Amino acid sequence: LKEGKPLTYAFYREIRKGKASQKAPTYRAPIPTLKPDRRAGDMKKYVCDICGYVYDPAAGDPENEIQPGTAFEDLPDDWACPVCGATKSDFSPE
Repeated sequence: LKEGKPLTYAFYREIRKGKASQKAPTYRAPIPTLKPDRRAGDMKKYVCDICGYVYDPAAGDPENEIQPGTAFEDLPDDWACPVCGATKSDFSPE
């Protein structure tokens, strides 16, 4: 055995940041971030007309892999309210 610091899970978490290499079968590509000219503070919130859920661009929708800073207009067309399943057309500006 060699002298020195052993390779541990802490190394994986600290140095590799818990990410798999691009060639690994468990690799997940990073989700694109905000366009540089957009700011979440400048975007409007939208309210579901059916259940009252508020889509806040600053928070995004992590359950559906929508990153913070994503404007309502930039949501996929098949995105639905995470509470009641309403479509984008059932939302109104707050």
